[in-house]
Amino acid sequence: MAFITTGLTNGGRTQHYKFSYDESLERNGANTNGPEPARTNAVIATCESDYNLMSHWFSRSDVIGMSVQVTTQSNGASWNGFKNESTIKLNAQGFRYSNNPAYLRYLIISEVTEIFMMAQNVGWFQGQNEGSKGEGLSRFLGGQFLAQNAFLNIGIMDNYSVADLWLNSPRLDFVNNAPDDNGFDAANGCTTLFIYYLFHQLGFSINQIISSGSSTLAGVWRNLHGIVNNEGNPFLQFKQLLDRAYPSHNGNRIPGPNFDDPWPLQL
Repeated sequence: MAFITTGLTNGGRTQHYKFSYDESLERNGANTNGPEPARTNAVIATCESDYNLMSHWFSRSDVIGMSVQVTTQSNGASWNGFKNESTIKLNAQGFRYSNNPAYLRYLIISEVTEIFMMAQNVGWFQGQNEGSKGEGLSRFLGGQFLAQNAFLNIGIMDNYSVADLWLNSPRLDFVNNAPDDNGFDAANGCTTLFIYYLFHQLGFSINQIISSGSSTLAGVWRNLHGIVNNEGNPFLQFKQLLDRAYPSHNGNRIPGPNFDDPWPLQL
């Protein structure tokens, strides 16, 4: 199927984005349940304010030339390209909340923040992609978008939370180690949990965390504390707190609505 802009506000164009959707999603005489163009128009109406939020998080860094394609596929999103030209594919079908524009906005936040990491170039982006620590940051920022807009109860975190994948694993150290891994797995459960730890347990702001990028999350922690050498191992207290609160490695899940954020925990 082709990607079309039929019915989209201003032909799908905004200051930073160009939107289109798969023509089979269009609501017409033969497809009375199609979510388009209404769903994408609702995203277009808010996408620049969402962009300004991300730009603020990244100290007014700028990315442009983003083509957003709403596909017929399910379970997430992806992107490829550069800070000045990229294509973002939203695979937004298949969930009970898929027709909610907030879901598409969440996916865009999760992908575009990774492009911001590339543009800012302070250590979050590693090699050809965001890697484990950047994946953790994008998941954290997606969660913050949901929280700041009172969207946590939509159900998105039911499907996208990753903390339990690490809590129910051998709990390896992905704070001092940063594998080139952006999957739905224990490594990124650890990195997401650790960034929430920096935020809710230690009290650092989103801007402070992002501006303190490093080759590892331990390096981010050191930058936040002004430690200029390799002293200290933040993984130890982080893991100790979680081992005490969630001692088993089987069947753990953090209480909702944000299943990635157990903090703060009692020292």
